[in-house]
Amino acid sequence: MRKNLPVTDRERVVKPGEVILSTTDPKGRITYINDTFVQISGFEPDELLGEPHNIVRHPDMPRVAFQMLWDTLKTGQSWIGLVKNRCKDGGFYWVDAFATPIQRDGALHEYQSVRTAPQRASVRRADRVYGLLNRGVPAWMLLWRTPGILSRLCAAGALAFLAAGWVLHRQAGLSWPQLAEAGAVGFGILALAALVATWPLRRLVRHARGIHRDIVAQYVLTGRRDDLGSWRWRSAWWTTACRLWWPASTTRPSRWPAWRAGPVPWCRRARTR
Repeated sequence: MRKNLPVTDRERVVKPGEVILSTTDPKGRITYINDTFVQISGFEPDELLGEPHNIVRHPDMPRVAFQMLWDTLKTGQSWIGLVKNRCKDGGFYWVDAFATPIQRDGALHEYQSVRTAPQRASVRRADRVYGLLNRGVPAWMLLWRTPGILSRLCAAGALAFLAAGWVLHRQAGLSWPQLAEAGAVGFGILALAALVATWPLRRLVRHARGIHRDIVAQYVLTGRRDDLGSWRWRSAWWTTACRLWWPASTTRPSRWPAWRAGPVPWCRRARTR
């Protein structure tokens, strides 16, 4: 992996409302950049165009984070997450990145990347997590998924039934076989009710994990490793996609376009300005 040196601790903060835009060919060579990219990175346009996009890669970005990014893009899905980039003078800047593979005539045409200002809480999480990953801590050990909401409800119900059974055994003198029979029926009803009540959320979580399985990006953006984190990541994904498709200056089309097309119309307008 390319390692760009030297680096300093000087940060250039991307301001809210600033948008860094670039496109690359299928091999990762830069084919377009906007003025904000030039201003933030400190590179001249001639130094960027035609070069691999990793010219701005910061050494603090762990290999596993980029591996998950490319694994997602190769499946035809868009990726969203926090990236730390290096400036020409060795400084750095954090961005909330949304990368999309663009298909033309059934073949990969280019990659488009739109970067905006991240939340500072997400930056602090990314700085800590990326540091641990760079020190060799496996991602699965660092960010294992916590049990889902259905598992939590069933576990809480089981504990409640055990506590109630112990009280009835001590106070009412019921035998353990009687309590076990009644508890099995009650727990079955509780589990069925939890299954029905959590179905909408579990459906959203399955859909979110169909879009991504990048637990590192999910935790950095949402601060959670559970089902709610997957749902919040999905919401962030769709919010970003919609903002790129339909900026405030345009009229929303009557039909939802294919998500795979990503921010093509917006990028084309930006490239013609």
